[in-house]
Amino acid sequence: QKFPKLLLPDWKTVLRDYAFIGVGAAVGSFGLVVFLVPFRIAPGGVGGLATVLNHLWGVPVGVTMLAFNVPLFLIGLKFLGGGFGLRTIVGIVLYSLFADLYGEILRIPVPTDDIIMALVYGAVLLGAGLGLVLRGGGSTGGTDIPARILSRYTGLSTGVSFLFFDTAIIAFAGAVFGEIDLVLYGFLAL
Repeated sequence: QKFPKLLLPDWKTVLRDYAFIGVGAAVGSFGLVVFLVPFRIAPGGVGGLATVLNHLWGVPVGVTMLAFNVPLFLIGLKFLGGGFGLRTIVGIVLYSLFADLYGEILRIPVPTDDIIMALVYGAVLLGAGLGLVLRGGGSTGGTDIPARILSRYTGLSTGVSFLFFDTAIIAFAGAVFGEIDLVLYGFLAL
């Protein structure tokens, strides 16, 4: 009599996925902290809120993102179930740690004085980094969680839900900074 095979995870795939999450968190947070935050460009999401609070009160970006993401993660568990899992926790923590490594510990200087260059490079690096995290099956938390909840309970698409939250955050940043150009740059970054 043959015994059924145990379903063990493919460790190569697991390691590859966590490598995507780690590299993605490093790249995305670099784009945010080194290019966007110094120019007060809030690209939506928790990173956008962290940008505003960093400029208002000097609060580190990574600490702020982690402070917002922990309760959002717990709310997500309650409303969406355990599907977030370990990969999301790893994505949230690494994204926050890398942000403060670049901004608070290494204090990497902005490599350009041109806001358009900073916008383009910051948005590309942020998008590429988040794409790698998603490719690894993870998430960096943020507006992903309330957008999924809103989508589930209202019937709106997830994309429209994302746009709702990110628009509100970019508008908030524009109101705080009092500059319409920063709102427009925020939408370009988004």
